[in-house]
Amino acid sequence: MPGRNRLLPTLVGVGVLGWAAACAGVALGTRRWVHHPEDVPPREVAVVLGAQVREDGQPSGFLRGRLEVAAALVRSGRVQRVLVSGDDGSHGEARVMRRELVAAGVPAGAVTADPHGYDTYDTCWRARHVYGLDRLVLVSQTYHLPRAVATARALGIDAVGAGDDSVRGRRRTWREGVAREQLALLKTGWDLLSRRPARSTGR
Repeated sequence: MPGRNRLLPTLVGVGVLGWAAACAGVALGTRRWVHHPEDVPPREVAVVLGAQVREDGQPSGFLRGRLEVAAALVRSGRVQRVLVSGDDGSHGEARVMRRELVAAGVPAGAVTADPHGYDTYDTCWRARHVYGLDRLVLVSQTYHLPRAVATARALGIDAVGAGDDSVRGRRRTWREGVAREQLALLKTGWDLLSRRPARSTGR
């Protein structure tokens, strides 16, 4: 019994260290592909990853920040088209994202809505296999981009990231997002090992 009592904490400790090493590895391994919006290398297409839409149909601060980055990339000529990817099952993430970009001056014909971007892996898989993209800019909060870029590149996409920091001042919400992001690495690791198709493979 004493040996077993020591074994469990040891295994937990090894697991925590392995998880921390994986988080650090993703962050360091993708650093060269994550940029400030004004420094991102040109790509034809930007993919905006979905985030919360409020019950009143307005984008959350996090989502609005991502959309502002995407609109700026179009205005600067760094991208020509935008794919907005979100879950349209609740408050119509992708539809709201498209609406907001058009209202911000992005030509309607340059914005495509993917209504089945249920998570980061699904968005990246669908970008590659449904929309035929193999070179793009991913747009999200800066803490999310290392995992998103790593996922896209593992799926065969030449992806770089453009990060939003506009909501960093909401310290509690930002910290919660960072914490969730570390846990999400576990699911992403399983998705990439299994190479599952996206939950929806049609448009």
